Amino acid sequence: TLHSFLDQVFRGIQAAARDRECNLMLACGVGSGEPGQGRPAWPILSPDVDFVPVGPSNTDGLIVAVPLTSRTGARYPSEARYVRDLMADGFPVVFAGAGERGPTVLVDNEGGIRQALAHLVAHGHQRIAFIAGVKGDERGDSGRRLRAYEAAVREWALTSDPGLIAYGYHNPQGGREAMRKILDSGARFTAVLASNDESAIGAVEALRDAGMVVPQDVAVVGFDDRLEARAH
Repeated sequence: TLHSFLDQVFRGIQAAARDRECNLMLACGVGSGEPGQGRPAWPILSPDVDFVPVGPSNTDGLIVAVPLTSRTGARYPSEARYVRDLMADGFPVVFAGAGERGPTVLVDNEGGIRQALAHLVAHGHQRIAFIAGVKGDERGDSGRRLRAYEAAVREWALTSDPGLIAYGYHNPQGGREAMRKILDSGARFTAVLASNDESAIGAVEALRDAGMVVPQDVAVVGFDDRLEARAH
């Protein structure tokens, strides 16, 4: 099944294409079997990608979901080079999400993190844990959100503790593991900010497993406003 955040992005693209009477082709990579790790889809052969015949031969432009990195933050060099070569040849490319250089549509990562922290601070929280996204994704959404958290911690003189930060890789299992790591570190906290809603949902499960009640014992805030988050 599609990642529900990307599902909303794809629905928006489909609606815009329909309004403009354009045909839309979707090329989606599939999971590799490891939870939370996907594979990119490209019209070039590689052991690390899923081959799909979508490219300049049958499209007038491409919207590329980024960053072009794996779950561990390792970059897919051949795929990134393929896109850069297309752009150098003048083929229209727009990126959906942070991480690449070129025309980009992205969320306000810094503003969203600041709003979430401001909300928690207004409720009296000073020790706020952070479940980051993908380790090593410095230019993408993960890196931007982590840096925004760190900047706000310094600006508002909140408790700074390495034990309050762990990587959840933007998926529920990663969020659970990250929350357990923070709990095991012994670092004290009264609130948790997660880099996305999937990891926030995993964090809530880990807190409940540890006998804590959300939000009475620990406040939890996610990022994305997904339907699952509203249900929680």
